[in-house]
This record gives sequence, structure tokens and C-alpha cells, in this order.
Amino acid sequence: MPSAELSIKVIIDRVKNYYKCKNKCKNSKKAKPMFIFRGYNKYWEPAFEYYIKEHNLKEHNLGLEDLEDFFWLFNGQNARISDNNMMSVSNYNRLEKYNEELKKESWNEFNNILPINMKDKFRS
Repeated sequence: MPSAELSIKVIIDRVKNYYKCKNKCKNSKKAKPMFIFRGYNKYWEPAFEYYIKEHNLKEHNLGLEDLEDFFWLFNGQNARISDNNMMSVSNYNRLEKYNEELKKESWNEFNNILPINMKDKFRS
């Protein structure tokens, strides 16, 4: 994971530099950095979690939640930047949470409609 670790360090340094400049220079027009990932959930998110843990970044008030404000991902397999294919990681996480809540709600609704003798046939 050396190349990923280098990439993660560069990204974290860019974010730290952005916050440092933002806090120091109130009138700064420095653009907020953005990083676009392919395979964020399967590869990059665990890599960031590991790096943050190994380097004790939580103690320095920098966790994955803080970094995700700068992260974007592709919605599908196509790595093309377009309005149909881009989503911020923050919005993606909110959408996933909402999707899980809807699944549970739908299951409960379905389960409540079932006749009593059928409930043991299905599992949650």
C-alpha cells in the first residue's frame, strides 16, 4: 500500500493546507480542493481509515468525516465526469443511510401485512 499511502498523505496535506489558509487568510479566495475517486467504498475508504488510525490523525481533529467533505465519487462503473455520474461522498453516505432505512421500513410494512401463519416463513 505504499503508493496509496503516498496518495493519502498528499490529499491530507492539501486539506490541511486549505484549512490553514482558510483560517489564516479570511479574505482568501483559495479554491476548496476536491478529489474524485473510483472504487471509494471498496478501496479508498478503508485505506483512509487505516491511514488515519495508524497516524493518530483523530487526535489532531482530522477524521474521515472531515476529509469526506472534499471527496467525490463516480456513481457507476463509468469513470466519466458528468451530471449523471458524479456524487459527493457526503451525499452518497446520506443516500445509503436513507436507502437502508427505507429497506427496513418496507420490510416492516411487508411483515405487518403477512398473515400470522406466514410470518415464520420469512426472515429479516
